[in-house]
Amino acid sequence: MVDFLRRSVVARLVAIGAVALVTGGAQTRCSTGDINDIPGDDDNADVPTFTTTLVLKDSAGAVKSAFPQDEPITFELSVRNRTNQPVEIDFRSGQQYDFFAFESGSSEVVWLWSAAAMFTMAESTLTFAAGETKVFSVQHSFPERGSFEARGAVLFDGLRTNPQAPHELGSTLVPFTIN
Repeated sequence: MVDFLRRSVVARLVAIGAVALVTGGAQTRCSTGDINDIPGDDDNADVPTFTTTLVLKDSAGAVKSAFPQDEPITFELSVRNRTNQPVEIDFRSGQQYDFFAFESGSSEVVWLWSAAAMFTMAESTLTFAAGETKVFSVQHSFPERGSFEARGAVLFDGLRTNPQAPHELGSTLVPFTIN
């Protein structure tokens, strides 16, 4: 029985590792071409196509910046299509977004939501209607006290190599503390 359980755990770890290797290079592209050249948005060439924000909520649903140790925190990412046209974003896998936590003032990732998730290997598409906002949320608890910064993002080129890179599909860093 112990050998069966050990093999089951090893098989799951191998599967997670394989998914991480394959999706680690997951990138996005806007199906309409350059994300800054959305049809019908010629008057606003310098205006971003998307507005992306992240809020952190406690277990009661209140937006907060300080949380007790081990309390579930809801990371809520809102992405709004600012154009008057539908926009599609294509992905190389089923993963379309991710969440990060960094040591405060550092680029060191201390938590990556997708590290514990599994995704289909099939390509996927995220479609935004004109003016539509999509919300993505996950929960996570932090066992250690400290000061951190969180970010959520719809996957974009370069996110994996620099998770803090400025991009309209990524939120700004949101500071929070674990007491």
